[in-house]
Amino acid sequence: MRTLILFSVLFFSTISFAQTTESKYTFKEVGWTIILPSDFNAIKSVANSVNIESNRANNVRPATKNLISAFKDNNYFIADISLLDNTHGNDHNEVSQRAFVESYKSLKNASMKVDSSTSTILLNGVSFKKYQLAVIENDKILYNMLTLTKFYKGYDFYINYMYFDEKTKVEIESMLRNSKFEK
Repeated sequence: MRTLILFSVLFFSTISFAQTTESKYTFKEVGWTIILPSDFNAIKSVANSVNIESNRANNVRPATKNLISAFKDNNYFIADISLLDNTHGNDHNEVSQRAFVESYKSLKNASMKVDSSTSTILLNGVSFKKYQLAVIENDKILYNMLTLTKFYKGYDFYINYMYFDEKTKVEIESMLRNSKFEK
């Protein structure tokens, strides 16, 4: 009987310690809240301490802030905001398109087969431009790289993620679909 009780206590305490919880993050600059899946690890970054409002007021460049960076194995998820210098004719859509084309070219130059697409996606009613690159070898997709971008509340808002498997894709895209924006 003692053995059964001891085994039960050890079993249930192991289960409770093995459970991980999802983490909720809110980013006041863009009024966005996400719940990071429990098997992703958030990375602490010096960039998170950037006072982007102070940079904006003092015209300090670059004024980019990493909102969150997280990884699971080789998969990652990153969200950044930055101030766009419109004084030189830089347009958010132009800048985004150029970055996408450069990413595509760099992968193509690495002798990889790359499939690309662009579309739009709604996250809690907010429309983002979606750029996707699928890297292919031997007619099999090795990984997918995606960028969601939007000029929002005065910021260039970028969400980048890469996944190697369908399970991680589902986790990230579910997190994004369930994210909330203050209206």
